[in-house]
Amino acid sequence: MKEIRLENQYYRYTLLLDEEGRLFHGCFLPSDMAEQVNPEEQAKRSPLPLEAIVNVDDEPLQLSHGVRYFYPRCSVRARFREITRQPLEQDGERTIITLLDEEKQLLIRLYYEVYPDSPALRRWTVLENAGEKPVEAVHVASYVLSNFPYFADDCRSTYLHAFTSHWSFEAQPWVKSFAELGIYDHGCRNGFAVESTGTWVCQQYIPYFVVEQRRAGIFTAVQLEYSSSWRFEAGAFDLGVDRWYYLQGGMGNHLHAQWRKKLSPGEAFRAPAASLTVAQGEISDVFDRMRLHQQTRLIKHSAADAALPVIYNDWPYMKADVTEEKILEQLDALRECGVDYYVTDSGWFTEPAGRGGVSSWWDRVGHWEPDPERFPHGLAYVVDRIREKGMHAGIWCEIEAVGRDSALYHQPSLLLQRDGRPVEDANRRFLSFLSPEGRAYADAVFARIVGWGFEYIKIDYNIDSAPGCTTETETSPGQGLHANRMAYYDWLDGIRRRYPGLIIENCASGGMRLDYGMLSRTDMASITDQGDYRLIGGVLFNVSKLISPDQCGAWSWLEENFDEDTCAFALSNSMAGRMHISGDLLRCGENKRALVRQAVELYKRYRRILPSSAVYHHTPGVIYHENDRLRIWEVTARSQDQAVIVAQRPDAPETEAVIYPRGLRREDQYTVTVFPDGVTRSLSGEELMGKGLRAEFPHPFTAKVFFVDKEHRT
Repeated sequence: MKEIRLENQYYRYTLLLDEEGRLFHGCFLPSDMAEQVNPEEQAKRSPLPLEAIVNVDDEPLQLSHGVRYFYPRCSVRARFREITRQPLEQDGERTIITLLDEEKQLLIRLYYEVYPDSPALRRWTVLENAGEKPVEAVHVASYVLSNFPYFADDCRSTYLHAFTSHWSFEAQPWVKSFAELGIYDHGCRNGFAVESTGTWVCQQYIPYFVVEQRRAGIFTAVQLEYSSSWRFEAGAFDLGVDRWYYLQGGMGNHLHAQWRKKLSPGEAFRAPAASLTVAQGEISDVFDRMRLHQQTRLIKHSAADAALPVIYNDWPYMKADVTEEKILEQLDALRECGVDYYVTDSGWFTEPAGRGGVSSWWDRVGHWEPDPERFPHGLAYVVDRIREKGMHAGIWCEIEAVGRDSALYHQPSLLLQRDGRPVEDANRRFLSFLSPEGRAYADAVFARIVGWGFEYIKIDYNIDSAPGCTTETETSPGQGLHANRMAYYDWLDGIRRRYPGLIIENCASGGMRLDYGMLSRTDMASITDQGDYRLIGGVLFNVSKLISPDQCGAWSWLEENFDEDTCAFALSNSMAGRMHISGDLLRCGENKRALVRQAVELYKRYRRILPSSAVYHHTPGVIYHENDRLRIWEVTARSQDQAVIVAQRPDAPETEAVIYPRGLRREDQYTVTVFPDGVTRSLSGEELMGKGLRAEFPHPFTAKVFFVDKEHRT
């Protein structure tokens, strides 16, 4: 067999070509473990080529017990044609392996990107019809990993880690052994699949999975970069030679997502990309490797967002009943507290109470003009007043949604349709980015918003398309939805190029689009809705495992009935992520505003570490309504000179905790500042990591935040 290696300092990804030109998966291991495995011996256990899994038109589906999508004939027939390598920026390299199914005259191109500074490999698949007849694809995997386990793990010691997601309870950890999933060792033909249909891609699971080989201490993570229907599958197979496991995933297929794509002669189709990484040690190690990949290769902050500004958003306070007067009266208090951006949330386009009620914002989206009664002087006037106070202005817009009280609702040429009828969800329709008129409308809306002077747009998305839409050329709803998603990405990329100083926040009923299809095109995400302030910290705790903290927008808001301890707890929710503040700061009282000022000042001193940070979780993951445990996590600069440690006591019985920082140097000296106490001490790294930091919690829903700063001695 011929061996093909894709590797850097972090990993080795091995592929094998046999004498017949069939392509096999060899192994994917940390670089320092790769020599312990013989890829050829691994391949002997798997007599089927499983690096590319593709199904086309009239081929038997090869399902196993209704779940597994296994060895389609197209993939088995495909033979190696060529390998090409392309240099990429920063010494990266793209490898393209081309296979040909001669019977169908279908080219299967497997793309792999390796960068020396990234611990993750990027992978996607492209299909091209090289024949003279149409070919219809019904399933294509973006990634395939097989030949698990690489060492002596069995179904009882191999685990799948997933992250369930619901409104206000995003990214809750979930773990099951392969045995518990019904993936057994003995002649198993079973599998486990997770599927998401529509455009709320994180409605049930986040498209991020980790397989743990517990005895070997190996963790393999896959992250799909896609904002539409997707599928993940894990399974086992025994062909009488040996038993082994496999993973595959990518966009949704024809069975659950109604996806089919007819390729005319010469036509190509690109599946979404995925990122894959592997680590030995603990699960936190593989999380850290994927975060480093996000930080080095995927995240692209606009110039204005590079400083990670402090955001004030008026939704938790005004809840769509926003007016010029209410905004202006808060500005002095916000300036005093150190806020950088004032973001006007939903309701600015809505008729006030008495002419439809404050809830009518839901039905009026698509009418992107300020209501004259709410804003008698127009929005440009409000922007100017915000700027006079030394702040920048932002605004909320749900550009993809069209409410029933909007004129667009009755313009079908601008809307997504399925079988000749507008797609609708919750009294709303969908703006089509496949339509030139729809894109022109979206362009005009954003030009108008920027023309008013806004420098920040919170893009929300509170609807779900279900299977999708059809067009004259795309007759399957899944492919229509995919095409519209690609058109939306293209439009969003154009907005970023056209307005380089614009900050864009990604929101979808909170965290329903926490995928790197969106996160790679926006500056940050609302990781959850405003919900319950007692739970926000738990959401950030969980989400920060999967997403770099500089993109984790978390809520801290104050209410008039909060005492100072509760205010400090609420403020701690966002001090290790992107700080989003809300509440009636004008009337909350001087003592509470002083807490906000203190929190903002500390955050601004330490926010620089977030884009290149490591994250350590000192307590177990947070589960739905589980407020009876301490939540402690640490965000540390990779240079080890600064750290932020958040310790929260929700409704837990413990009144104190000792925290042992993990990301510091024992030989260095550090200054530690405690919020809200204001206490500052000088401690060595040896003291901090050996004796720890003591946090005391006098009663439930109290918090301490430790800011650690290396002392620079002359």
